[in-house]
Amino acid sequence: MLALGVGWAAYVATTHRGRLSDWLSFEIAARTFIHFHHQIVYAGNPFALYAHNPSLQIGPPAWLPVAAFQWLPPWPVDVGFVVLMVLLGLLAIPVIESIARRVQPDRAASSTLVFTAVAAGVMVVWGYNTGRFHHLDDVIALTFTVFACALIQRNKAWWLAGVLLGTAVAAKPWALILTPVLLGLPRQDRSKAALTTIAVAGAWWLPFVLGGSDTVRALGSLQIVVQQGSVLWLLGVHGQVQHWLRPVQFIGGIAIGAAVARRRGGNAWLAAPLVALAFRVLTDPFAWSYYGLGPVLFAPLWDVTRPGRWTRLPIYSVVTLGVEGLLPWLPTVAGGPSSGWART
Repeated sequence: MLALGVGWAAYVATTHRGRLSDWLSFEIAARTFIHFHHQIVYAGNPFALYAHNPSLQIGPPAWLPVAAFQWLPPWPVDVGFVVLMVLLGLLAIPVIESIARRVQPDRAASSTLVFTAVAAGVMVVWGYNTGRFHHLDDVIALTFTVFACALIQRNKAWWLAGVLLGTAVAAKPWALILTPVLLGLPRQDRSKAALTTIAVAGAWWLPFVLGGSDTVRALGSLQIVVQQGSVLWLLGVHGQVQHWLRPVQFIGGIAIGAAVARRRGGNAWLAAPLVALAFRVLTDPFAWSYYGLGPVLFAPLWDVTRPGRWTRLPIYSVVTLGVEGLLPWLPTVAGGPSSGWART
């Protein structure tokens, strides 16, 4: 599985070498922060980074590790972090299986083979999108949530689950819609874990909010225009949507995730990330293939923990992988050019 993920990611990264990828944003953030004293790049308080760069929408936990390696040439840093992203995704697979073994200890041996096949499909998607887009922020948000789920399911270290979720939210603000997994904790621990999540996310951002008076305004000033290929475009929603879309996604994702976690009881909280992420993808103004990383990772988590024998077809994983394969071709349906597995 390791060879599959790393090898596929390396192949994709190599074939797309020379094209601009989103890793450029991570490098810009890291270099600007480290070299703030160079007048030609940036002058002033390095913690005013976001205030001076409104297009920068990456959370601090995603680019600060890159800043620590600025003494190295860019290419090995890029490759190293691609490998790290694949390894984090790979590590999430046995964590999901460990959750399943605790929730469904009597699973048939044959289900292990099915899970391995599904995991291989997950790693193909994961390897491609990490090698192509290099989104360390998405990887942190998703894998840290999986690790938090393992702690919640074991009812251990609620504070560490809060730290992991807080870091996930700080890296990628939309990860806030994943926080209904805290409903899997005993009632007496939920509020403490939620406060820890908020405190940790705030601690990551506080230096930048205090360091630049326009930080909050800059973060909310990015224009969002619905693009062809998105579900919103197909539904007839066009033009700029930044004034209302993100609040709808945050509130809707949290509400749907919480409703699923509370309504069905038992281990239904493990389905909350899948439904929340599905809502986000369906309401997003873009149709980039890396948006499927979340549903693709959390569909197997629900398949292996939902009530019933897991030897049946893992329908959520199969459907999610199928949609992920078709999503990048939606621009053709919408009248735009097809870009395969690239951005649309």
